[in-house]
Amino acid sequence: TSFLDIYYQLKLYKLIKKLNNKGLAFIMVLHDINHAFLYSKKVMMMENARLKYFGDVKKIINEKNIKDIFKVKLSEFINKYKYEEVL
Repeated sequence: TSFLDIYYQLKLYKLIKKLNNKGLAFIMVLHDINHAFLYSKKVMMMENARLKYFGDVKKIINEKNIKDIFKVKLSEFINKYKYEEVL
């Protein structure tokens, strides 16, 4: 989805979700945590090519694991980069 504009990204994810609900399984490699959180049921987080965390998306993508893998304290990032400043 890296080279798709936002409209087509959302269209693609909706199609994948629809097909998944009909029983098809998908394995996606995503580097955007937002997309992984919004469109995945299960996720794995890797560090140095090794599996570190695997499970339900809402249990795996959290502040503790993000800090462990990416060395970023999520609350500082959210407070530092407000939506208005990014635009």
